[in-house]
Amino acid sequence: MKNNYLVYLGCICLLTLAGCSNGSIFSRGEPDITGYVMDSGGDSILVVYTVPTDQGQTNGLGEYYDAVWVSDVTESVEVGEQVSVWFEGGIAESYPAQTQMGNLEIVDSPRPEGADLSETEALKEALSQESINAESLAVRSIAYEDSEDEWLVVLRNIHTFENYNVQVADQDN
Repeated sequence: MKNNYLVYLGCICLLTLAGCSNGSIFSRGEPDITGYVMDSGGDSILVVYTVPTDQGQTNGLGEYYDAVWVSDVTESVEVGEQVSVWFEGGIAESYPAQTQMGNLEIVDSPRPEGADLSETEALKEALSQESINAESLAVRSIAYEDSEDEWLVVLRNIHTFENYNVQVADQDN
């Protein structure tokens, strides 16, 4: 009887520990954010969600993009790459929000048939153009125009809601 009690107590302890974990032992679950890396500094990256929402925070302009400065990034990540991030610890609810990285995965960048550049390469090229103020931008769309052999990258400033339409020639440098 005493042995059954110890086994039962041990199972309860294991389940309690699993419930209190951050999920990395068993399963990470869904990422906290998936978006493009739009800025970086030191060990931090700015990740901006790829799908806008209207949460009444845009003064009637209709598009709000979740954005998070993620610190303690240990992986090599470049501006323009799409990533999925799992957070560790609390979140400072500024805009953009701020948190620490728990886990990060780089999302494969598609290369449309006939294109020389991938989405990531096209976005990097668009962000490097002098006419773009790369501060606090979201990606509204990235599309390869086969007939023109160029990419159309539409960026949006997440604070002023100004749009930038950037054409990128589809050629490897």
